[in-house]
Amino acid sequence: MYANGFLLLNIVLLPFPTGLLAEYITTDYLQPAVVFYCFAYVFQNISWNILFVTIEKSKLLKNDRVVVSTYNHVRRSSHYGLGIYIGITVLAFWFPMTALILNTLLWFLWLGIGLRSPQNTNLE
Repeated sequence: MYANGFLLLNIVLLPFPTGLLAEYITTDYLQPAVVFYCFAYVFQNISWNILFVTIEKSKLLKNDRVVVSTYNHVRRSSHYGLGIYIGITVLAFWFPMTALILNTLLWFLWLGIGLRSPQNTNLE
């Protein structure tokens, strides 16, 4: 319950750094806005990883072969994503526009991973 609440808190707070970025993207304050925006995604990814650790403890949530396969696929992607988001956040200190573009490209990566998940390939 706490892990899910923490994830929902991060989802609710995400519009704030997005609005801040939209306000300062064309100003001299682009760099701190992008760093804050990227850090929000690091925090978001941490909350997903906490949720996956919580799901791992419950065997009732993973009782179907397709569900376990999908869970393992998404969990592995999320672990890699944490390192990627941290790297992009560090990059944002020196190259904010590059970091912002990479962060945007990650949306398409997650979309592709979601569409290629084992659950979507095993549909009959």
